[in-house]
Amino acid sequence: MDCKAYVFDVIGTLTDWRTGLREAFEEVLVRHGDAGKVDADAFAVEWHEEYMKGVRQVAATAQPGEPYMNLDVLLRHILTTIVLPRVGYTERLSETEIDALVYGWHNFKAHPEVPAQLRRWRAKDGPYLAPLSNSNIKMLVDTCRHADLQFDLLTSSESFASYKPSPSVYLGAAKFMAVEPHVTCLVAAHYYDIKAAKKCGFKTVYLWRQGRSRGIGG
Repeated sequence: MDCKAYVFDVIGTLTDWRTGLREAFEEVLVRHGDAGKVDADAFAVEWHEEYMKGVRQVAATAQPGEPYMNLDVLLRHILTTIVLPRVGYTERLSETEIDALVYGWHNFKAHPEVPAQLRRWRAKDGPYLAPLSNSNIKMLVDTCRHADLQFDLLTSSESFASYKPSPSVYLGAAKFMAVEPHVTCLVAAHYYDIKAAKKCGFKTVYLWRQGRSRGIGG
């Protein structure tokens, strides 16, 4: 595949959101004496699914000039208004604990093979390698440091005031890297991401990951 740039979805494709969210909530349950009383894995899946619904709704309905909601703000809103009430923890967590759960999205671990594979792909004079993530810039920087993800540059949906699968994110990333869409390839573990990138003229590689969210991808 003759491409000048490869862009990677991050949450789920390169990093393990499910383990990260489950372990973070398990720590909360232990502190509150509720270990084993609430399904922490179900909590993780539900938060991730509601996040996916949220960003896709924003991408589909946002109008030009509307204020952009930072992903940390969106995740906190989803956690406090949807996810925690469903597991009976609305009134039980402090603001500090809620902030810590949200910040956990900054510190997901990479899937085991990812850091070494990215380093191998970053050959001298080779194609650009960059994330193309719904994570905001701060979240991307933190994730790359924590998970040892090495790229040539960072591209985030935040830079284009929207979220994937909005075409503005894919086309904006290609323009930012000064490459045409048809010589840009998206690597992702989510069908909606692959489909949207193809519509924008990108080449695509689907990467299967076990344990994605029910029905809508990881």
